Amino acid sequence: MSGRTGHTFGQLRDSANAADVRGVCAIGLPGVGGYSHESFYRTSIEFGFFPVAALTQSNPVEIGRELDMISNLGFAAVHVHPRLLGINRTIELIPEIMRQIADHSLTCFLCTYYHDEPGNLPESDPYWAIAQGLNLAPELKLVLLHGGGSRIIEYSQFCRHSSSILLDVSFTVTKYQKSSILQNIAFLLNDLDQRLCIGSDSPEWSYNQLLPIITELTSVLPLEKRENVLWRNISELLGIDAK
Repeated sequence: MSGRTGHTFGQLRDSANAADVRGVCAIGLPGVGGYSHESFYRTSIEFGFFPVAALTQSNPVEIGRELDMISNLGFAAVHVHPRLLGINRTIELIPEIMRQIADHSLTCFLCTYYHDEPGNLPESDPYWAIAQGLNLAPELKLVLLHGGGSRIIEYSQFCRHSSSILLDVSFTVTKYQKSSILQNIAFLLNDLDQRLCIGSDSPEWSYNQLLPIITELTSVLPLEKRENVLWRNISELLGIDAK
């Protein structure tokens, strides 16, 4: 994780324009690219992006104060990245973070890729931490980034019973494109189309790598299902006018 510089706003705009992608979320990462809430929000709006703040605190009291700031600045969503926050190993803080985000009426973008080098691996199952968080805050709007990785079918069950939870398949659809996991994603795109969305995970994966896979997977879907997963679901969850 060290040495990451992220994308500049200009690079994100140019790559999205080149791929004819509209409706871009700019998602902050703690400690990456000199992140600060104020400048990230301001620049995201200037570029026409939907800004998603990065949670940078891991102490429950400081988290509350930070969420106050994030909300007051105008953000509508916040990104929780357990590995960069240093809480991947002790994942039990996730339910409290989810509860506090719900209390601030923010949408939670939660990274569900927990794999890391020995010494920073979760010591309990993140799946059940998320379940506990949803029990504490059943009204929370939640985007499960990367869909739980190789456990994507299991993680999809969170979405099946709630219209306020979306399963994002970014990273997973490109990383595992030559595995049976892609068959699981194809199944979910058809079976659970009202609960899925597709991000790029840029710059880790480029639009040029993502779009051919997505085009093939969605080309067999009826138009309504294709529009659901490509833009409608995430637009409705975030309250964005995508017309």
